[in-house]
Amino acid sequence: MSHADLLSADAAAQMADFGETGAVYYPAAGGSRPITIIVLRRRAELADRPRMELANLQIQTLNDTTTGITAAEWTDGDKIDLRPHLGGDLKRLRLLKSVAEDAGLVTWEVA
Repeated sequence: MSHADLLSADAAAQMADFGETGAVYYPAAGGSRPITIIVLRRRAELADRPRMELANLQIQTLNDTTTGITAAEWTDGDKIDLRPHLGGDLKRLRLLKSVAEDAGLVTWEVA
């Protein structure tokens, strides 16, 4: 098994254990697809400080064109419905950029 295959298998297991369902990816070119994501949430005490400048929210998706989002398919204007707060309502946000990528996962900045 190659290194890329191991990364993909590990990412799929991580997504199965920690992923959140209900997210929907909307490419700028049209269409949509449901995907499972991991939301990297900020600590509550930091988010409650109005004068503090915080980084944009980050999510992780499988690096796959069917079950996730690949950096190669991303274009400016892509959006995603997700729950910024655990158990909260879905909110449509823009995928700003990929901040990390390997054969298994892509980490995205969203706002």
